[in-house]
Amino acid sequence: MWGIESSATKGKITEEEAQGYRSNIEGLIQGCIILPFDQNSAITAAYIFARLSQSDRNKHWRDLFTAATALAHRHGVATKNKEDFELIGKHLPVSNPPLRLAIWKA
Repeated sequence: MWGIESSATKGKITEEEAQGYRSNIEGLIQGCIILPFDQNSAITAAYIFARLSQSDRNKHWRDLFTAATALAHRHGVATKNKEDFELIGKHLPVSNPPLRLAIWKA
């Protein structure tokens, strides 16, 4: 949702387009479970965050919380943002399974 709101406020999409995207996402998430950002998620996020450059921390912190939550609960991530999540996946603890990604195509 953040991406939609960011694009709408920057004029990259119209309010009508934003509403369509919001509606589509609402329909999608109704069938999804919400994973908690818990202690295991925080431990995973801290491990990865400490290994990213300052520039990558500033750019990817939102994706990091998503990836850490998915990893802590043994799930993958569905995204259009392949490169950023692959970067995060390179900094996992050795004991972690790899970050599984499903790349969405527009």
